[in-house]
Formats: sequence, C-alpha cells, structure tokens
Amino acid sequence: MPHPPSQISGPWARAIGSTGEKLAAFATHPRAAFASLPQEGGVLTSVAYAWGLCAAGIVLGAGARAALGAEVDARGTILLACLAPPLYVYLRSQALHLGLVLAGRVNTGLASTLRVVAYSNGTAGLLLAVPWLGEFLFLLAGAALEATGTGV
Repeated sequence: MPHPPSQISGPWARAIGSTGEKLAAFATHPRAAFASLPQEGGVLTSVAYAWGLCAAGIVLGAGARAALGAEVDARGTILLACLAPPLYVYLRSQALHLGLVLAGRVNTGLASTLRVVAYSNGTAGLLLAVPWLGEFLFLLAGAALEATGTGV
C-alpha cells in the first residue's frame, strides 16, 4: 500500500524537496537566493541541480515537439540530456569567469562562478520544455539570472 505524500521520506524525497525549494527561491527571489550561497565550497550539488532540471527540460521539450507532430530522435534526445547540461555549465562558467576577470569584477574563485552559472541555468532549464521557443527563453533567462548572481 503506497504511503500518503506527507509520510514519504528518504534521500530521494529530501533531494526532490530540496530541488523544489531551490527552484522556487531562485525563480522568485534570485538576489536573496544568490546571496545565501556560500562563497567557498564544493560544486557537486549545484551541478547536479542544473543537470537534473536541464535534462528534464530537454526530454519534456522533445516530448512536447513529438506530441505536436515534429519528428524527434529519441536516442539523440537522451544523449543530449545526459551530456549537454554539465558540459554547458562548465564551459559557460569558464567564459563568464574569464569575462569577470578581464573586467576586474571578480573577487571569488571559479567554483563560486560555476555555482552561480549552475543554479542560474538549472532554474532556467525547465524553459527547455517549451516547444521551439524554449532554447531562446532558456538563454535569456539564464543570462538574466547569471547577471543577478554575479552582481550579488
């Protein structure tokens, strides 16, 4: 017999709850959410956040395009969902950090920039589910959140 939602516990339930709380915080109050991030520390949690939400957006977007009659390559979609989010976060954070260094606006290390990029693009990642416009919306929202995160 399944447990009522309030009684479900365990690591997966905590991870999903934590992701939902972070998503709500970064989407509704990004300046406060970025200010609460530690300046130092690991990046695994932030990269996993971006990976999960961007992968979900990619798969949901492919499903939506298929439902609307477009031809979708299922293997390519799964491969893209598995490989693209962490690679994009890494390359984007390198480029942003280089720009901040050249502009003299950086006072923290690359790990801090990577966390900002991961949380920004993870939050925007669900926009990838919007058929045909999602990629453009993802880039705009990700850049706006990165600008907010680096300005904190």
